[in-house]
Amino acid sequence: MLNKVSQKWLFFVTFVVLGLIQLFSATHHQLFGDEAFYWLESLHMDWSYAELPGWTQWMIALSQKLLPQGEFYIRIPGLLAAFSLPFLGMTISKSINPVQNHWQSGLLLLTLPLLSLAGILALPDIWIIFFGLLALLALVQCVQKAAWQWYMLLGLILAIGINVHVRFWIVTFIAAMVAIGQFRTNPDIIKRLLGLSLPVMLLGFVPILIFNIQHDFPLLSFQLKERHPWSFQPAHFKFFFIQILATTPLVFFLAFNTAIQFKSFSSLQRLIVSIAMIHWIFYAIIGFYSDDIRLNIHWTLLSYALLLVVTGSHSNQSWLKKWSIISGCFGAVALLMWLYFSLHYAQPVTKLNAQFTENARGWKDLALKSEKL
Repeated sequence: MLNKVSQKWLFFVTFVVLGLIQLFSATHHQLFGDEAFYWLESLHMDWSYAELPGWTQWMIALSQKLLPQGEFYIRIPGLLAAFSLPFLGMTISKSINPVQNHWQSGLLLLTLPLLSLAGILALPDIWIIFFGLLALLALVQCVQKAAWQWYMLLGLILAIGINVHVRFWIVTFIAAMVAIGQFRTNPDIIKRLLGLSLPVMLLGFVPILIFNIQHDFPLLSFQLKERHPWSFQPAHFKFFFIQILATTPLVFFLAFNTAIQFKSFSSLQRLIVSIAMIHWIFYAIIGFYSDDIRLNIHWTLLSYALLLVVTGSHSNQSWLKKWSIISGCFGAVALLMWLYFSLHYAQPVTKLNAQFTENARGWKDLALKSEKL
């Protein structure tokens, strides 16, 4: 592997190149279906919404209030969150292992192609990962510094994250159970988490409850009943192959290799790995009974982000890290370029192409026709 200075420069060059491609992509694609739906909801501000809480819509509304109209400006809040992720990862890495070269964690977070794609879309996924890493950083500070302010900040971050998506509720519950198990011999940490962080976090449910009480709880009805068949879906077996492909094989194997080295890590590293592993396994299992119509390959993104942060904080130097960084970054660039080509140049539109890009076509034509009516 390269030395610390070389990795620093490699990180910034990769970050800038990939960031410029993301900016280009964000300015050249019409809104995807879900983005358009959240934009329409943002025109009618409310405490929450029928299919998910309101953070994504609130950020879109804020961008449209402060910035010009257009697809790119709708995506700016999510892009800023995406650009911050490598730095959050490096800060966590430095906190849990100060002597390690933390630039590795930043580089590794640039190797997830789906994370680069999620960053250019005004969707909840990038916010789940942003608040997930931010909450993890706060939790690490809580454990290391034991200051009440960090526990309050952790609660505040979780309260905001709860307003992103029901999937954030799931990872919060997983993290809470892991933390209680990990720190069961340290009653001071448990007492502060329950006495300071938990009450502040629960405040995040207030806007969700206000809306759902007023409308007969449509959020729970949609997420727990209408969206999912809750019957065995054998098609989910392809999930495991798709995860390897979408993550890129070497990066997937690197994350898996980190998971199986669980016992060799420090307590904080084990905490993060445990959250990531349980989170991944949960979706690997629940996918057999959940919605098989919409894409679910991105549900496990946070698991990979957490595992790669730990990988970067570990002193192990290997060829696998080197080639994972190369192949993952190449995969991220290739995915964004493929999306641009598929939307603008691919003719005729194949069935596979349409599956991923059909919802991003025709919005401008529809708008022009609507204006004439």
